[in-house]
Amino acid sequence: LDTPVSAHLPRPIGRTLAQAYERAHLEVADAEGCDAFITGNGGDNVFAFSQSAAAITDRYLAEGFNAGVLRTLGDVCRQTGCGPVEAIRAAWHSRRKRRYRWSLAPTFLDRDLCAAMRGIDHPWLEAPPDALPGKAAHIAGLLRMQYNLEPSRSAFAPVRTPLVSQPVLEACLAIPSWEWRTGGLDRSLARTAFAADLPEPIARRRTKGGPDGFSAAILRLHREAIRSRLLEGNLAHGKIVDREALDARFRSDHPFSPEELVHVLDLLDTEAWTCVWIEKTRSPTSAMPPGWRRAGTPNG
Repeated sequence: LDTPVSAHLPRPIGRTLAQAYERAHLEVADAEGCDAFITGNGGDNVFAFSQSAAAITDRYLAEGFNAGVLRTLGDVCRQTGCGPVEAIRAAWHSRRKRRYRWSLAPTFLDRDLCAAMRGIDHPWLEAPPDALPGKAAHIAGLLRMQYNLEPSRSAFAPVRTPLVSQPVLEACLAIPSWEWRTGGLDRSLARTAFAADLPEPIARRRTKGGPDGFSAAILRLHREAIRSRLLEGNLAHGKIVDREALDARFRSDHPFSPEELVHVLDLLDTEAWTCVWIEKTRSPTSAMPPGWRRAGTPNG
């Protein structure tokens, strides 16, 4: 619990459970003598994964009302499972959203801190006046993948992310948002491009497994230690977390929701990260935090 995933970076990016994932990568790389990692991170963002109705708005604004707009309406409904009235209503609400407003996720964070931040600002969120809402969201989504570009294993060997290379990005950004929803499939162009190389169940899959069970197991096995670290640690003393909300949640008998698990393990990793970097400021000559070695796997 006291080992952060991103100890080598000047910002926290990890979640405690990622240590097991990173360890698996490093063990294979060490055994095979690998000198780099190739990852598909960023695919959802580059390939315009979306469950909004903005693609309908984009096509209407670009082409006017035509049969193509009706096809995109059907695509959005098939992909998301919503009805046409709901999709049209959502598309209507998105018609003026040239600026993508990314709201905070305040779960377990200090209320005064959230009030002071008042949202997130970035040049990529400020779209031109003539930008289409769905394309503005596509560009804004590229911010979401940034924290994945330097995972823990990048401290041991370069991590290459070909889907985020400039030629791929520019090609995908030039494609209208509605074409990514063709046939009621998200990221449909990428699926079509590789359809001849993948089994159909993979090329057309809509769901995959997640880490919720593993996250719940971590919390179940280390509940009191996690509670203590979050209520008495640097984040609490710095008024970053809401101690009252955390304390009340840990005292409850109700299981943590998947969203709550994400926030708790994010905060837990950030707490560990603060401890490492506080120690770094005291001993600036230390190259790596305790528990890590350069050519192999994390210890302990």
